[in-house]
Amino acid sequence: MGVAVVLVLTVQISFQYAQHAPPLRKRLQLAGGIVGLSVPLMLVLFVLFPRFHGPFWGMPGQGDTGTSGLSNSMAPGNISRLALSSDVAFRVRFTDAVPPSARLYWRGPVLGHFDGRTWTALPAGRLPATASGLRTAGTGTRYRVTLEPTGQQSLFMLEMPAAMPQISGQLVRLQPDMQLTTRSVINQRLRYDATSYLDFAYPGDETALSLRDWVQLPAGFNPQTHLLAAQMLRSSEDPEVLLKQVLAMFRQQNFRYTLAPPLLGQHTVDDFLFNTRAGFCEHYANAFVVLMRAMDIPARVVTGYQGGEMNQPGEYMTIRQSDAHAWAEVWLEGRGWVRIDPTAAVAPSRIEGSLRSALPQTLLGGLVSFNVEGQAWASAIRQLRMNWDALNNRWNQLVLDYSAGRQRDLLEALGFENPDWRTLTGLMMAALAIVMALIGLPLVRNRRHRDPLELLYERFCRSLLRQGQQPALHEGPQGWRQRLQATHAANPEKLRAWCEFLALYETMRYARPHDNKPAGAPAPEHGLSRLRKLLTLCR
Repeated sequence: MGVAVVLVLTVQISFQYAQHAPPLRKRLQLAGGIVGLSVPLMLVLFVLFPRFHGPFWGMPGQGDTGTSGLSNSMAPGNISRLALSSDVAFRVRFTDAVPPSARLYWRGPVLGHFDGRTWTALPAGRLPATASGLRTAGTGTRYRVTLEPTGQQSLFMLEMPAAMPQISGQLVRLQPDMQLTTRSVINQRLRYDATSYLDFAYPGDETALSLRDWVQLPAGFNPQTHLLAAQMLRSSEDPEVLLKQVLAMFRQQNFRYTLAPPLLGQHTVDDFLFNTRAGFCEHYANAFVVLMRAMDIPARVVTGYQGGEMNQPGEYMTIRQSDAHAWAEVWLEGRGWVRIDPTAAVAPSRIEGSLRSALPQTLLGGLVSFNVEGQAWASAIRQLRMNWDALNNRWNQLVLDYSAGRQRDLLEALGFENPDWRTLTGLMMAALAIVMALIGLPLVRNRRHRDPLELLYERFCRSLLRQGQQPALHEGPQGWRQRLQATHAANPEKLRAWCEFLALYETMRYARPHDNKPAGAPAPEHGLSRLRKLLTLCR
């Protein structure tokens, strides 16, 4: 953008020359100098101009809108479409040790209502009033999340969050199903601190009546799946034995994990289990939860992200849309809600590692793509990609996320207690005055060192203007002198002084280089002295 500004300004400067414009290099230097002089002013305004919460103009709620890959619903194919997206969902900087990839489940929307094809969240009135009963073990993992704009209301935290994060300007709620939501849509980048416990148990505040909501299935869908569930129930009624049977079926039979799952018909689970047997994480989570519910075991779908990629130069983890994932939770007597990831039974490498090894590496927001698998220079491309992402993250942290709160923190660190808009305005005006002085003094000093020949000519023109004489717009010194000789007859001595001044100025200004100086041309120092004497006679 800086290069574009200099080029546009160069074009605007070029418009000022009717002809005989200076070389392009000179015009570029002039434009670069102007932009360089504006940088200190820009920095003062950026740091000290009073900032407001929300966008400076526009309708309430407008901002830097964005769209997350995940929404509040899930249907076959929704998440697999994100598999090749390298867009950043959020970044995480860990205060404590980074957990292994297999334990990084970033919890998002929890879905409990199924219409035969699409999963959506249960209505708020069908859930318990509050989240309660979380039991934790070990020490918490502390981290800071920088969430990109999503256009949704879900926050993402490691399972399970210990408490609600505090976010300036946002009211956060911890739902009974342990998903975190905001009151308003997330249209701006958010940063929040969080603590999660990776070892936990969550029985929830469930009752026999509330558990019925987690076994709901629509009538008339997936008849073969219901027959399969009935067959499994004849072998055992223990929920833990049954869920292990389902996972063993995924693991031992001819099921495949694919980035390009085939389309499914009306009975999506039947098609998947008995025909295609190829799917992405949402296919396995969907089929597993439907089978559990068909066996009257409370279950639900959880969507979010799994894993992440450490950026060593920036010392943070990047979670991309390609890390989007879906898994299941089942409710077991005495244990509460237990996470079950059917994908791990089919493609354990997806959980231990990530999809990233199978994806093309991209730079510049996807404009440049590299298929680096197996290439000797793969590590260099990956390092370049990480450095570029670290630079983007630094820009986001220091520039795009410079909010009113961070402005206040900066001023308080500089010794200004409780700064308000009056303090900011006063500081801004004082800083602008200092910067303008620092910029202006060298310019004035340079003006004092202007070409003395040009200064004498300007004084001559002003002197003759007071006497009613001035050159026409098209006239140079020679044309003006010839016109004066032809039209002015009064005061011959002054006329001779005028004409001699113009002739000498013309010679000194437009003469050839010094080594080719025409005979009779004065030396520069003698010529200037003669022009000063003539100037006194011209008045």
